[in-house]
Amino acid sequence: MPFVSVEKYEEIAAIARARDAKKEEKLRPWVWKQANGSYKIAPGFLLEYTEFQRGFVRGAIGISPKHTLSIINISGGRAADIAQLANDMRDAVEKTFGIRLEREVEYVGEVERGT
Repeated sequence: MPFVSVEKYEEIAAIARARDAKKEEKLRPWVWKQANGSYKIAPGFLLEYTEFQRGFVRGAIGISPKHTLSIINISGGRAADIAQLANDMRDAVEKTFGIRLEREVEYVGEVERGT
């Protein structure tokens, strides 16, 4: 989960509300204030404001209809397809909100290159 300043949190909230205020309200809580004054933002919330929402499908892979952070192999998708979708999701959040999500999984083998 990304941690942001109060200013960045306010910017994210403004973008989300401008795009879909009802969705922002429905997805609460999506942010948690920390003891040091920063805010922890739910990555799934950020993704819901991109094309990569729950149920998204691209060929043989997609995003779980139940959880935005779960990439699923629908029918014979390759590891490279999954890695590309994860990269595209990360890039979409960065373009929309100016936050670069960090990957939690480690790729092994050929998929590692270029990601």
